[in-house]
Amino acid sequence: MSFSDYSRFLFNLATLSKEESKEFERSLSERNVRFLYILAPIIVFLNSIHIVLFYYGLEGSSPIEYKWRLGIIVCHSLSLLFFSSLFLTLFLLKDKVDNRTNIDLFISILSFMMGISFGIGLSSLDQLITPAISPFLFICVTSPIIIVLRPIYSILIFLVSYTIMHFLMTSFQTNEAILLSNRVNALSFVGIGAFSSFLMWNTNLKRFQQEKLIKKQKIDLEKSYSSLLETSETIKLANSTKDKFFSIIAHDLRSPFNSILGFADLIKTDLSEGRSENLSQYIEFIELSAKKTIQLLENLLLWASSQTGKLQFSPSTFDIAKVIQNVVQLVYGSAEKKDISIQIVNLHTLYVHLDEAMIQTILRNLVSNSIKYTKVKGQVKIEMQSDGQDLVLKISDNGIGIRPSIRESLFRIDRSISTEGTNGESGTGLGLILVKEFLHLHKAKWEIQSEVDKGTQFLLNFPQCVRDQVTEKD
Repeated sequence: MSFSDYSRFLFNLATLSKEESKEFERSLSERNVRFLYILAPIIVFLNSIHIVLFYYGLEGSSPIEYKWRLGIIVCHSLSLLFFSSLFLTLFLLKDKVDNRTNIDLFISILSFMMGISFGIGLSSLDQLITPAISPFLFICVTSPIIIVLRPIYSILIFLVSYTIMHFLMTSFQTNEAILLSNRVNALSFVGIGAFSSFLMWNTNLKRFQQEKLIKKQKIDLEKSYSSLLETSETIKLANSTKDKFFSIIAHDLRSPFNSILGFADLIKTDLSEGRSENLSQYIEFIELSAKKTIQLLENLLLWASSQTGKLQFSPSTFDIAKVIQNVVQLVYGSAEKKDISIQIVNLHTLYVHLDEAMIQTILRNLVSNSIKYTKVKGQVKIEMQSDGQDLVLKISDNGIGIRPSIRESLFRIDRSISTEGTNGESGTGLGLILVKEFLHLHKAKWEIQSEVDKGTQFLLNFPQCVRDQVTEKD
């Protein structure tokens, strides 16, 4: 480590923002209090041992020894009283005060000062029988490690403590040479303590910064992972969409044309041979295949437009009753072939502000679906309701219902399952996917209620769309 790096390590204290600085000091204060909470009972125990040991043999000792023993007992008694009170206070405050940064800081500074005072007292009393100032050395070294304070606080405490000890030792030590030596040693110990405090502060600061960086990197990694999962899901959906698209083109769109071409060949053959009794039936089949192909193409084009973002949401005000009637007319032929009745409940003029083309597509697909999965002579019901603000549409049937295992896959392109109708009608599952996308554009809510062999109900709720009448702007 170069000198510049070493200096930067020691003196780089102003690298935090105001909020980070508060957070750092709060974490340090909490750390100090945790240490004190553990050490306080240990210190109380050691104080008790020292009091007992120094009290034993107090009687009968020389006047100087008596004064020394009594002073040591008093110091340890004050320490015992302080740390007992500290432990009780911390125990009572535990988990009961939310924002206690200032309290923790006060406790930390007070404990630091008490420890240094204890060292001064013991070292001064020791001058009665020995020139050593070991307690002061021990406290100067250990206090900054146990209690990490902002360096300016600890340095001020050390300087005041040294000043007190400088003058206090003259009351106990009369030998000038020893007194000078102890003063110099005490100054050295204060320097070691100040340096230790400085080093502990900066070490904890570096650790705090590293933890913040690691936490930020962890959050970034989680976000990246989440983004990768979303991208993976998007790619999976795109592949499913592509596969579905080619499947429709390769099979579902080609099959009706093969049927049309097949019946066209039959008509051609019958006409060449002079037969005409089956022509009406062939033409009817061709018409049905053509209608199915047109509906499939419409759904396919709308779906392609929605996938490329070219489909525009264009709401206008219109009479929903007319749209329902138009849809019924469009699907009437399919219903008639299966002798299925279509009942419209509560049909009345009601102006709504929605995308008319999308609403027609939604209704056409849902009603066609109901006809497809309703048995011969069954019933399909369309009901409209309004509370003056929201529009509620219910499309129900008494058909074969939807199995729970299939229900979750109805509106997903990557899982869509198309089952044959009650008369063997085929499908792509694309209609319901369009329904979901169009409902989403309208911010509508929908619900499916179905029971196997009893029927299905699609409940659609379009919020805040009802209008009194068509305005000029609309």
